[in-house]
Amino acid sequence: MQKSILVIFSVLAIILYSNVFISYTYAEEDRTLEKYYIANALYNKGLYKLAINDYTSFIELYPDSPKILSAKLGLALSYYALNQLEKAEALFSELADNDKAPQQQLVHNLLGECLLKAGRPAEAEIAFRWCVEHGKERLFMELPGIAQKHSETPNISMATVNDLDPLERSYAGLIESLYQQNKWNRVITYTEELIRLAPKTEFANRTKLLSALSYYELKQYKESIVCLDNIFASKDSQFLPQAYLLLADNQFKLGDITPAKKSYNTVITEFKKSELACSALFRLGTIYYNEKAYDKASQQFSNLIISYPSNTLFDEANLYLGRCYLNQKNYSKAEAVFTKLSTSSKIECKATIWLARTYTRQNQLDKSEGILKNGMDKFTSNQNYPSLLFSYGEVLMLQNKYDQAIIIFNKALAYFKEGKFAADSIRLIAFAQNRKKSFSESLKSCDEFLDKFKNNSHISDVMFLKAENLYFLEKYEASRIIYQKFVSFDGSRQKYTNEAAYRLAEIYIKQKDYKQALENLSVILNEPPGDPFFEQLYYLAGYCAFKIKNYEKAILFFKEFMAQHPKDKNLDASLIYSALSYAETNNNKAAVPYLETLIKNYPDSFYLDQAYMELGKYYYSVNDYSKAQTNLETITENYKQSKFAPYAKYYLGWVALGNQDYDKAFHSFDSLVKDHPDHSLASDSQFQKAIVLIKQGKNKEAEDELKIFIMNYKSNLDEASFYYALAVARKGDAKESNTLFEKFLKDYPNSKLRGEALYEMAWNARTMKDADQAKKYYEKYVDAEKSDNKKQAIMFELAELEYDTKSYDRSLDILNKLLSGKINPELKEKILYRKAWCYMEKNQQYEAMKVFENLMYEFPNSSFLPVAAYQAGEKRLSEKEYEAAYSDFKKAWEKSSSTSSDNIKEQILLRLGETQTLTDRWIDANNSFKTFITSFPKSKFYYRAKMWSGWTLENLKRYQEAIEQYSSVVNTRQNSSIAARSQFQIGECYFSMKEFDKAIIAFIKVETDYDFPEWISKAQLETARVLMLQNKDKEANQILKKVITDYKGTEEASIASDILSSREEKAFD
Repeated sequence: MQKSILVIFSVLAIILYSNVFISYTYAEEDRTLEKYYIANALYNKGLYKLAINDYTSFIELYPDSPKILSAKLGLALSYYALNQLEKAEALFSELADNDKAPQQQLVHNLLGECLLKAGRPAEAEIAFRWCVEHGKERLFMELPGIAQKHSETPNISMATVNDLDPLERSYAGLIESLYQQNKWNRVITYTEELIRLAPKTEFANRTKLLSALSYYELKQYKESIVCLDNIFASKDSQFLPQAYLLLADNQFKLGDITPAKKSYNTVITEFKKSELACSALFRLGTIYYNEKAYDKASQQFSNLIISYPSNTLFDEANLYLGRCYLNQKNYSKAEAVFTKLSTSSKIECKATIWLARTYTRQNQLDKSEGILKNGMDKFTSNQNYPSLLFSYGEVLMLQNKYDQAIIIFNKALAYFKEGKFAADSIRLIAFAQNRKKSFSESLKSCDEFLDKFKNNSHISDVMFLKAENLYFLEKYEASRIIYQKFVSFDGSRQKYTNEAAYRLAEIYIKQKDYKQALENLSVILNEPPGDPFFEQLYYLAGYCAFKIKNYEKAILFFKEFMAQHPKDKNLDASLIYSALSYAETNNNKAAVPYLETLIKNYPDSFYLDQAYMELGKYYYSVNDYSKAQTNLETITENYKQSKFAPYAKYYLGWVALGNQDYDKAFHSFDSLVKDHPDHSLASDSQFQKAIVLIKQGKNKEAEDELKIFIMNYKSNLDEASFYYALAVARKGDAKESNTLFEKFLKDYPNSKLRGEALYEMAWNARTMKDADQAKKYYEKYVDAEKSDNKKQAIMFELAELEYDTKSYDRSLDILNKLLSGKINPELKEKILYRKAWCYMEKNQQYEAMKVFENLMYEFPNSSFLPVAAYQAGEKRLSEKEYEAAYSDFKKAWEKSSSTSSDNIKEQILLRLGETQTLTDRWIDANNSFKTFITSFPKSKFYYRAKMWSGWTLENLKRYQEAIEQYSSVVNTRQNSSIAARSQFQIGECYFSMKEFDKAIIAFIKVETDYDFPEWISKAQLETARVLMLQNKDKEANQILKKVITDYKGTEEASIASDILSSREEKAFD
């Protein structure tokens, strides 16, 4: 808060000290005192000018008179009364230095006041302190019973203090002088001392206010508010405006904005005539301005302008009003305000700067530049000239006029060799040099700044700029060290953390350390900024993820990049890398749209040949040879020098084989061999030429090609033998192929293809239905293979073969052996599934169930899950563990989308519905059967689902709907248990609806239309119960006896017997 210098008291001698001098009737013999007494009389009548003349005359005539000191006091008081304070001060100072001078307390008090009014608070403090110290000494000495020891000193009794008024004034003066020297703690201490001595002093509110102001200056805002409480309680109108204003300032500093606004409004509304109301308006306006509540801010500043046109804040309020208009984009009003202020106010320079900013905001940079340029000469001596210089330089930078901007900032530097403005000048020079790509010069400016201004608030800005300069000078290691200072991986952030992490990532990418690059990008990816600086963020993240083979993340990052930047320069790269990522995750189909988009939208892309290559490979893999050929031929025809041309020719050979176009296949392989003899695919292409000729029956030509193969690719002779045997297998001659493989194994016992040969021999044996021989080949492969992964895969195939030949125990042995070792998850998933089925085939359902449940637990997204959960549920159901069964069937149904088999889905859904009925989930069950009926209208279980649907509706007491479902089953006219039960349940529904006749008819139809004793017995029993309710006891008894006779040993017969016995007992009673 701006400190206000307030005068505590205007002590007029005529009021306070009117009785200091007494008029005497002087004796004739003492004529020398005549002028003295006349002067006293004149003083007491308030005729100070006349008194001055007589006092002066007396002092000149009688310098040795015993009244000389009193006369000087009178003269000093007269000067004081006429506000001739310099003359009064000189006399008071002389008297203060003379111990014999009268009224020393008065002299020192008035001397202190003169010094305060002269703006010399330090000297005033000495005068007032003399009064305070001597005043306290007088009070102490007047206490009754002075003690000799501190411990015996009695407490001061305020009743013993007769007249504190001069001492109070001394305290007040001392406090004022201390306040004007910014001695805040002492102000507080002496205020507390004064209030203890004189709680009701007339200076209490004034000194309390100074104490509150001191607490404010010490940033002890709560204590400041406490000091103000006494002023508010006293309702002293003299100090209330400033007290409320200070209260508001304290509340604002404490962050209590709403109470602060209320307090400012109190000053504005309750003390309109006070100039402090103007300050309150201004401060309230700035609060609203900083809150961006520009309408409310404008209202405050407008009220100030209207109500206080002469206040010193008038121009500043106008400036803020213009800034409000500017932020509201009301440019015309802002221009009008700033234009007027820039030509006719005390803040012309500031207004000029804001006028220029108004045009800058509208991108009228030429106008802004012109205004600031004109101000350069006009405001050279203005305190805001540095801001004008910097604004001018910034406008030049916005127009890319970096050289001119540097000249302006250098001009600013010439004005300010050191300090804040010098620091700003060097900093902005460095930025301008960086923008004009003078990185070496900018680096020097950064170093100069960092050397001279180590504690400047912009140190981080310049440090980052230095790193940027080093980066663009390709001094990556030096820049990396600086960037790293801005980045922490513990989650803490500072200015430039994101930018530094981004640059670090770029550096690591250049160094091919993609993992470290991605770690730095992760710092930003948690909260990605929208700044253009980071527009390549997701592209770089995707690229790094691709390079470290995290293809799933790469796909996500590239997707985000393409969504945010549909026209970016790296979109074609994102498309190709996305496609390659999908291909690496075996989702080649998903790659196709990306490749096709690249080809369609980016005809000049660097990646175009690769896109055609990937498309060709994909279409070949799905046997779409026509599209494969089109894409691959685009490369061989239009990109002959491409690194993908050999691959395109190779695949064209296989495409032609797929089309059984052997001539074209031969040509493609031949072209690769001739044009690219040293390529990695050349040897296989040469070999494939021979295979093509074999397929055409051109054995002699094939032999010649194989000779060329042997001649040119001697290091691959074992390959020739292997592929020849493999080719024969592909022709379908499994027996001949195995003969060739046997020769291969004999000729090349250490070949790297030995394992593959044994594997192919095993499949040839399986083709020939020779399972035993196939097993032997598998076992040999397992014994010879060193790679655990391959060995495990072959062991699993062997276990599969044992399963196919119904050797379930041997299959389980192999599977358990695999599970005992370290295996990859994909293989483990298959092993568990096959192990469960081995137990199923051995009729060990409980063991199968446990394995199925283990599979579900370890692989919750397994494609086997629907079947596994279904089989586990079947076992639980057979054990009447209905809740567990329901859980398994539910899981099976939720994952059933992963299977294409409707037969499996039907059975799962049917079982789910049935277990829902068994666990009283009737609504869920009804929904399940409804889904079944809608989804599988041609299922063999269709009417079973209909019957179950009726059962759920019946239990939901929706009897009429249930009857409709049951009737649809009955109407099929099938003599089945389902139809018989449906007919029975129709009767039950009518029974529940108390439509007894219809119920009897429905039950009789079970007996007449169907041949299922369990349902006929139930129907007859229910018929008897209906008859009993109709009081047809005789008929009911006959039917009950028939049930007992015809269905002896059944539950129904037992129930019928119990009913008859019960009825007979009642009759007997």
